Amino acid sequence: MQAGEDEEDDLEDDEGKDVQGIVFSSLRMKHPDLKEKLKEFKKHLMMSSNELSPLKVWQLQVFEQYLNILPGESALFFNGLQYDLDISDVFTLLDTLRADAKIMEGLYSMGIKGESLSSLLKLDLKETVTSYAVDIRNGPIQYINDLEKDRRYQQWPSSVQDMFRPTFPGMLRHVAKNFFTMVFMVDPSQPDARDLLKMAESFYVHNAPIRLGLLFVVNNEKEVDGEQDAGVALYRAFNFVKTANTVSAALSFLTDVFDKVQAGDLTADQVVAEFRSQYQDEDVNMVFSSDSDYDDGRIYLC
Repeated sequence: MQAGEDEEDDLEDDEGKDVQGIVFSSLRMKHPDLKEKLKEFKKHLMMSSNELSPLKVWQLQVFEQYLNILPGESALFFNGLQYDLDISDVFTLLDTLRADAKIMEGLYSMGIKGESLSSLLKLDLKETVTSYAVDIRNGPIQYINDLEKDRRYQQWPSSVQDMFRPTFPGMLRHVAKNFFTMVFMVDPSQPDARDLLKMAESFYVHNAPIRLGLLFVVNNEKEVDGEQDAGVALYRAFNFVKTANTVSAALSFLTDVFDKVQAGDLTADQVVAEFRSQYQDEDVNMVFSSDSDYDDGRIYLC
């Protein structure tokens, strides 16, 4: 009789309450034949739902030392891997969940289950990203423009205070100061460099408030000349046009060459042919041969 009374008391105590989201009183009413199993399941949930205890001092020190998390800061971990809260949003997390679910299905189909599956999901298989820094102070960078000195920017305001003027969201303010610099490191003979150099020309033509520079990465062997190597040919032609005209005109020459060669690999003969068509009175050998005067900087580029 005592056991029956305890059971009735238990039913009354959890009336309307939930354990980890499950209202057992409702389940008992709908499935009276499963009272014992529901009771065991409830007991299991109550034993497994442990409240988080406050971290001890040494545990906080571990977080600070190894995870770079200071007291009061937040961190996000998923499957044992840390995610940057500054760049992670709900869409990133959703993509991560979908990717992990796909991996779990594949591993499960291979017979990997339980702790082995959990251990594999905690592995950080992301490719290591190597960051590079380029010292542009003394390098052979060819600057196309100078917002502080070029005449085309003389009508722009030059005060630093103009950076605080209201403007449309996402737009750079047109101030005659070299606040922003974009340097394109390219091998001009490679197909993927064409779009980058055309982008640089577009920024210049449309007066983007950015100082633009070019750093050519070409073959640095002395015995290679512009009559053999397309990259060296473009580099020497660029230097000639820059000397005879301006840096922006030299950039336009490069894009003119690209326009003539729509697809496929660029050759030195194609560069020389375009140079002949634009500078008919100039000695081609003086520009592209092994004793060219327009090879400054190439030897120490790489």
